[in-house]
Amino acid sequence: MDTTHLQSTKHLLLDYLIEKGYKDDSLWMTRKCLKLAIEEGHKPEIRSYEDFYGYAAQQFAYQPGEPRYKKLKSYIGLLWNFDINGKYPQGIATGFMAGASKYEKLSNEFKEIIDNHSVIRRAEGKTDKTIYTEYRAGLNFFLFMQDCGANALTDIEARMIYGFFHDGKEVIRRDSYCHLVKMVLRTVVDKYKEQATRIIRLLPKIRESRKLFDYLLPEESRKVYDCLKNEQSSLSHLERTMGWILYFVGLRGTDIASMGMQNIDWKHERIHLVQSKTGVPLNLPLNAAMGNSLFDYITVERPSVDSKKIFLHATRPHTDFQEIGSIINKVFDAAGVRIQGRARGVRVMRHHLVTNLLAKGTDCATVSSIVGHKKEESLHPYVDTDIEHLKSCAISIERYPIDNRVFAI
Repeated sequence: MDTTHLQSTKHLLLDYLIEKGYKDDSLWMTRKCLKLAIEEGHKPEIRSYEDFYGYAAQQFAYQPGEPRYKKLKSYIGLLWNFDINGKYPQGIATGFMAGASKYEKLSNEFKEIIDNHSVIRRAEGKTDKTIYTEYRAGLNFFLFMQDCGANALTDIEARMIYGFFHDGKEVIRRDSYCHLVKMVLRTVVDKYKEQATRIIRLLPKIRESRKLFDYLLPEESRKVYDCLKNEQSSLSHLERTMGWILYFVGLRGTDIASMGMQNIDWKHERIHLVQSKTGVPLNLPLNAAMGNSLFDYITVERPSVDSKKIFLHATRPHTDFQEIGSIINKVFDAAGVRIQGRARGVRVMRHHLVTNLLAKGTDCATVSSIVGHKKEESLHPYVDTDIEHLKSCAISIERYPIDNRVFAI
């Protein structure tokens, strides 16, 4: 393995890690791996960083299955990414020894279809989120077809398609997934007319089941509210701020994570943003609880780094905070809500907001505008959980007396 470049640039890597505030143990391990790579990486049995990983583990007496063996892979991957790809650490996985990607495993024809889909859907103005969701579904569909022996559209048979959606015992992918695959195939109908149309027609029509959305009970809502309001609770400013945002405006986790300073209008007490899922603009109120907590987080707790994002990791290198679900779990723990059993997470808080507004008689158009739904029909599943209003729809059976013997069964 040629380590000439690594030897001449290692100081740049170490300077970067020191500048970003990496901890002493991380710097020590990086130096240890650098020293071994430069001094012994030239040996004939080490032809790549993959070989060097095994060699280093042997030299350090790390055994597979040990946490430090897995951790060593991260440090070797850091060197690999810097030396081979010219990339500095960013606090995310490097992809070292990740194996071939799903896309790379596709046949040339299936790759062309996937590529063509992305180009056409982007030209149609679809959001990156929509394109990626369809892309991922198409990728999995074509990989399954290849596993069944099909490397082109002409090879795909009905049994293969049905096997993708049904494992012989139950439906494993539903109508919404079928729709995503159809969107990918429709983009190549012009080129593969007969075969693309044939496969679209073979896609099964699956009846979409609808589960009731979980939501907070009134007593649970009160506990969460009291916990967020109590400044003596164990919550940090970050946790309290995100909790208030979820409680009052029910933003999706991706939209909270992507919020920047430019999205906050302090003068008019508003939040302006474009939803990542739908591309629909939102103009939401910034009430006193959210505003004060957000101000406290920015001025007291937020790391002083040059970043456009509001929410950042407290530890270096202070990357964007994405784990919104973990935050709401901490809020639930602090509030003593659902310690054991029942769903938690961002969706529960979002569902709580919608069901609460509907229960108070807020019209559907207003609720949709608050949570950013494109269509009012998206509220239908929430209506099913509005117990108080559903009671008014109940039909009396007083005119149809039931024999007591029925209840004795």
